[in-house]
Parts: sequence; structure tokens; C-alpha cells
Amino acid sequence: MVSYALEKDFMIKTIPDLIDDIKYYWKRTKDVPLSWMETIGSKMSVYAWNKRWRNREEGTGYAKKPSSEIFEPKSTEDDCQ
Repeated sequence: MVSYALEKDFMIKTIPDLIDDIKYYWKRTKDVPLSWMETIGSKMSVYAWNKRWRNREEGTGYAKKPSSEIFEPKSTEDDCQ
């Protein structure tokens, strides 16, 4: 009678079910560090965007080139003359 109760509660998994369980737990295990990376990466992106574009005086995204770096085409001279 006791052995019958033990056999009734014990369930044998098939190999495909075991493979599915392993895949599920592997995905769940990988998800934790990936979600941390996603959260940290998102915060870094927002910080960098705000640092660059927050306002025209302090942000680096609005920096203007000095006048010496502005492209000015040179006059064309004929070498044949």
C-alpha cells in the first residue's frame, strides 16, 4: 500500500519534456543578467544624451566649429599660364 502511494505521486518525465524544461530554465537564467545590462545600458544612454543635448550653453552637441575650420574654397588658378 505504501509503495502504491509513492508510485502515484512520482511522475516520470519524458526526454522531450526534460529538454523543454532545461531550455526554459536556461532562458530564465540568462534573462537576469541580460535585464541588468539592458537597464544599465539604458541609463547610460539617457545620461549621455542629456549631457550632450541638455542646453545650448553647456551641451556638447551644439558646439560650433571655430571660424578657422570652416571650409572656404580656394580660387582656381590655371597652371598653364
